[in-house]
Amino acid sequence: MTSEDQNGSPASDKHIVWQCLIIGACALITAGIPFYVVGLQVRLDFPADRFTQPFAFGAALILAGLLELIPSLSWRRTVSSALVALAIGLQIQYGLPFVRIGNCRKPTFGSCSGERPPSNPERPFFPIIRSFPTPMMMP
Repeated sequence: MTSEDQNGSPASDKHIVWQCLIIGACALITAGIPFYVVGLQVRLDFPADRFTQPFAFGAALILAGLLELIPSLSWRRTVSSALVALAIGLQIQYGLPFVRIGNCRKPTFGSCSGERPPSNPERPFFPIIRSFPTPMMMP
């Protein structure tokens, strides 16, 4: 038989939640140390957005701990669903510029697959190198 607190949930579950929150906070703090030591800035824009990857473990632990603190199971499911929907929307929003770049480059992919344009005997075939807009240049 386990001891229970006022909400009716086992006290050991609350202890695990607080451990999860503390370990997640420590993971968030220590994840940035290598970047700060060498002087790299952690930002959310390309190419520095790769430096946010080590923070994912700590953020996931903190999020799981915070979700476990919500007393009602239906509210917990609602908040989880909303967070998943926001994450999917953000992923789609970040992915659209890369799709646009891919659509701009489609005409040049034929030369990569072995297809050659109609040959002109007077001029040798050289692939045309074009500059394509980067995601920062997209409207």
